[in-house]
Amino acid sequence: MSRASCACAPRIVSALALATALCSPAVARPRAPTSRPTAPRRRARAPAAPGAAALYAEASRLLQEGNAAEALRAARASLERLDSPNTSLLAAHALRLLGRRVEAVSTYERVLVQATAQVRAGETRFVPTLADAGRWKALLESELGRLRVDIAGAPEGVRVSLDGAPLEVTRDTSGAARAQAWHEPGRGHVRVVAAREDRLIDTTFSAAAVSAVHVDLRAPPMAAAPPAAPPADGVRTAAWVSFGVGAAGVITFAVFGAMAASTWDDLEACTPGCAQSRRDEVDRGRRDQTIANVSLVTAGAAVLVGLGLLGASTLRASPGGAAAGAARTAPGSARITVF
Repeated sequence: MSRASCACAPRIVSALALATALCSPAVARPRAPTSRPTAPRRRARAPAAPGAAALYAEASRLLQEGNAAEALRAARASLERLDSPNTSLLAAHALRLLGRRVEAVSTYERVLVQATAQVRAGETRFVPTLADAGRWKALLESELGRLRVDIAGAPEGVRVSLDGAPLEVTRDTSGAARAQAWHEPGRGHVRVVAAREDRLIDTTFSAAAVSAVHVDLRAPPMAAAPPAAPPADGVRTAAWVSFGVGAAGVITFAVFGAMAASTWDDLEACTPGCAQSRRDEVDRGRRDQTIANVSLVTAGAAVLVGLGLLGASTLRASPGGAAAGAARTAPGSARITVF
């Protein structure tokens, strides 16, 4: 073999090797498990339900558009996934706009409990939620009546209802059963059902007033002798309680009055060229002023009641009887005793 052919041999071998490599099928790479590409197809066929955040955003949008009924539906669906004070606040706003004020004020109360716990835990982002819920709760309290039922000698399993709706029954340290509820101004029917008792009590509710119903299951239903009036010390205690309510009203008046004054001062600074976007501040100032005025009136009424109770406890020479089932009324409260 010639030297030229020997020199070309390595080149020919290399070319053949390269051609063989190019023409040969590539080594197959291991395929991914078939379950991985099919998973997205399963999610596409059955999309997951919207999460709590998406439902919250939907409820907020619907509420801004004025669709309170659908906003309430979305808020409650979000609460089923995540119990949040902000979502409960949206539900309370929707209930209020739907005219369901009794449910709204109870929901605002729940928001206050939740948001207070979060703020105490260091979650300061819930401070605006706490303030908004407190403002609306105070406003609704000035427009609704409140029921307080006290049941002495209540056996286990006692049931209380208001206009046919069951109420939660709790017990204090003495064993007495109690129930509370909100009610629109007007007449209502309280029913107390125990083992061998079924009492139906009619009561009247007034705005910003408490209707107290006391049921004594230890006494016979048809007592011949009228019950004795509470001793003077009890009346005097009630007087001091009224003074405490008056003091709380004065504090509320001072807080919301200061907030309203601050809002008005800010608005006066830009008058007459305030931007249209500051209309919300005008509404907030009016609400705060309304709450302050209602609190002041409530405080004055409570102080007058306290003075009247003190005078009655001082002037009464001996305890007088009251007819069974008689109603005792005072400004801002009503008491019905049933034996």
